[in-house]
Amino acid sequence: YWEGDADYRFMRFEGRYVERDGSVYNRLIGKRAWDVDLRIEGADDNETALRALVENHEPFYDVVMYMTQPDGSRFYMSASGEPRFDQNGRFIGYHGVTENITKRKLAERRMLRLGRMYAALSATNEAILRAQSRLPIAMTPTLRRPLPSCTPGRASATGTRR
Repeated sequence: YWEGDADYRFMRFEGRYVERDGSVYNRLIGKRAWDVDLRIEGADDNETALRALVENHEPFYDVVMYMTQPDGSRFYMSASGEPRFDQNGRFIGYHGVTENITKRKLAERRMLRLGRMYAALSATNEAILRAQSRLPIAMTPTLRRPLPSCTPGRASATGTRR
């Protein structure tokens, strides 16, 4: 759970993630999201995106944000918030919830990296197969035979028997 004031400064955080990851949240107290390294994932102009999120005093849901930690790693969160108004209808801030989604985001990044690696290996394999299919027929069997040093009972490239 979190609360912010009418000037969009974070005023309070509480809950199990705060107890476990307190240093991440504590460094936000008294600051606006655009004054610290809190970024909306995929935003080209981060400050404009953050301001647009709150300055219309509209609710927002499941916005993926991240902060870069002092050690260089990223801390990801999904944030939702609703505006608060006093009895006279005057805006007094936001309150909402965040969820630590760092493990999920890191797993997604690993899956993307593996997907790119698989695509590169597949493209390399296809190129090898295309190149082999273009070789003259007479050369193909020679290329497909194992090297003499790899065949049991044959002389190796150095002339010794295996």
